[in-house]
Amino acid sequence: MTSWSSHRAPALDRNRELLDQAVGAVYKQAGPVELQAFLYGYDADAPPVLARPAIAFFHSSGWDQGNVSQFAPHGMYFAERGVVTALFDYRMRNRDGTSPLEAIADARSAIRWLRLHAPTLGIDSTRIVAGGAAAGGHLAACAALLDEFDEPGEDLTLSCKPDALLLFNPVLDVSKKGFGLDRFPDPRLAKRANPLRHLRRGALPPTVIFHGTGDRVVPVTGSQAFARRARWRRCPCELVEFEGQGHGFWNFNVSPEHYEATVDTSERFLLEHRLLP
Repeated sequence: MTSWSSHRAPALDRNRELLDQAVGAVYKQAGPVELQAFLYGYDADAPPVLARPAIAFFHSSGWDQGNVSQFAPHGMYFAERGVVTALFDYRMRNRDGTSPLEAIADARSAIRWLRLHAPTLGIDSTRIVAGGAAAGGHLAACAALLDEFDEPGEDLTLSCKPDALLLFNPVLDVSKKGFGLDRFPDPRLAKRANPLRHLRRGALPPTVIFHGTGDRVVPVTGSQAFARRARWRRCPCELVEFEGQGHGFWNFNVSPEHYEATVDTSERFLLEHRLLP
């Protein structure tokens, strides 16, 4: 595993320092809002290395506020493993006055952007993974499972479905028993955007979920129900539970040990599905 600096700068500042090493690009213009992607393993001044897999990361936020730099350690690590990694910003309520529906549209746009620019970025468009945490995990799952909430005017001939999912304490049950029902404009829209309700045979790409059993923000029961329903429908889904761990336990700045454990499992999972070089 890569060893990251353990100096005492605030965790957010460390991640921002890592973000400074990425190549920034605007992937979407949503009205007055420019949404950026931060790329690792890509050099705009060098000829592209062909047919590399890619991972799109969506940070946690509660759809309200969050930091795109959250997955910077993951981005750098997997770039060293020969993957183009992209950290995607998306619209959030506190900054942009939007709902989860706009965030879903942005995630779907992000995967399409990677496929559209695959030749330039040196990406194999058939090996695009989506990773996400909490609400970001919800966005990744929605890109895989939903058939609606696309940005108006977008080219829908480009698939937004990722080829695998890496989910960290994800929001997979948007209901009274889960998380986030009150963040949606109305319960009917929340129901339509609930990944748990969209599992059907053949719909879910290979998926691994990391969740702490002590999570008091996003209950592990949502991931348990999702994995159970996926197995009933013969969808490839692995749930890795971390006993007693709370929300965000897997972040490098929270626990380097749990960060390494989840990255090691992610690497094994991606190798099994031929999504790493």
